[in-house]
Amino acid sequence: MPPAEKQASMKPSAQKARKKVVETAQASLGKKQIVLQGKKYPNDCSGFVNALYAQVGIDLMQTAQPKDNAVTAMFRYAQVHGKIFKGGWPVPGDLVFFRNTYRLKTQRSSAALTHVGIVESMDADGTVYVIHRVQRGVVRYAMNLNEKKQTKNQHGKRINDYIRARQGSQPAKLTAELFVSYASLLPVESALIARNEK
Repeated sequence: MPPAEKQASMKPSAQKARKKVVETAQASLGKKQIVLQGKKYPNDCSGFVNALYAQVGIDLMQTAQPKDNAVTAMFRYAQVHGKIFKGGWPVPGDLVFFRNTYRLKTQRSSAALTHVGIVESMDADGTVYVIHRVQRGVVRYAMNLNEKKQTKNQHGKRINDYIRARQGSQPAKLTAELFVSYASLLPVESALIARNEK
């Protein structure tokens, strides 16, 4: 099969996979237990994202190394099998990585990867909606990298949620403040790839 025909035949399944990941995440909003297709997953951020991608046949822990935490293992998988990017326009179903979202038990780098979610959608003003698993269950948070220190814009719209609570003398932190990168693992249409590369 010529490359162009092969790529065209992949598009519907790729779009279907992205849609399934996002719709499964949306259906999980408000839930504390992560059980999909009769399988129970760990009730944390990485368990949730791993469960979502397992629904489309992707094992995000496949390239894990012994000293990796689960979020780092997923980032490693994305480096090998996908595309990591920090700006531009993420696509629904892309991963979102955060650092230092909780107090680390050991003195690791403040850049340590500690949290992961998936992109649900993005508004024209750059506000990205992330679905992820936090202590109270699966939730939707806003994040806007153009306004890293603001919770609301001038019109009162919520653009960043707090992802890390205040800890002693350390102030609470917003999603955009602790953002590390996006990762795209499922194929997308060329127009969307071009937007990501700008």
